[in-house]
Amino acid sequence: MKEIISVILPCFNEAKNIPLLVPEIIENIPSKYGYEIICVDDGSLDQTKNEIERLSKINKNVKGILLYRKFGHQQALRAGIDYSKGDAVIMMDADFQHPPKFIPEFIKKWEGGYDLVRAKRIQNKNVSVFRSIGNRIAYRLWSIVSNGVIVPGASDFRLISKEIANYVKQSHEEDIFVRGTVNLVAKKPCNIPYKIERRKFGKSSYNNRDLFELFINGFVSFSTNP
Repeated sequence: MKEIISVILPCFNEAKNIPLLVPEIIENIPSKYGYEIICVDDGSLDQTKNEIERLSKINKNVKGILLYRKFGHQQALRAGIDYSKGDAVIMMDADFQHPPKFIPEFIKKWEGGYDLVRAKRIQNKNVSVFRSIGNRIAYRLWSIVSNGVIVPGASDFRLISKEIANYVKQSHEEDIFVRGTVNLVAKKPCNIPYKIERRKFGKSSYNNRDLFELFINGFVSFSTNP
């Protein structure tokens, strides 16, 4: 039986992106592997739900998790991980900012024995100066309070092994901070540099409030100080 690659796509108002993204993901998964693509609709207000249902009818390997309201990016990732069956699990955004062309490199690193392959940003000209500075400050503070567990520039574009996925499934964290949790339990992690691409359609679902809540979640969850 073929080993399986699971790809998790948290989706919020991505009705125009996922019909283009899903075929591109499939093209980048080596043919020697089976695959499943889990689209998690995080309470979208557009036709994302209908697109997921349509894609799943065309291809049985495309699966959908439909959340009845918006729970947030981290919980959408958690839902996808909980239902994944893969020997390796890839997480990426559904807006093309995380390029599918990196999937073969992720898998090659995993085949080489790495249990966590992180895509680490080296450049992002698609965000404002204000947000770029805010991101650097947030990662710096995360790194300090977590004693280096949270890696600057490494977002939620990654591959994890089945062992790490099982750890997340068994975790009782209610407000899980996925990028910190997987770093904490990885035995052999590595980084791959990448440049963030532009969104094809729509606007980022992360507003300033969402980003602040993500920062606080990471800060509280992984601080080694009271």
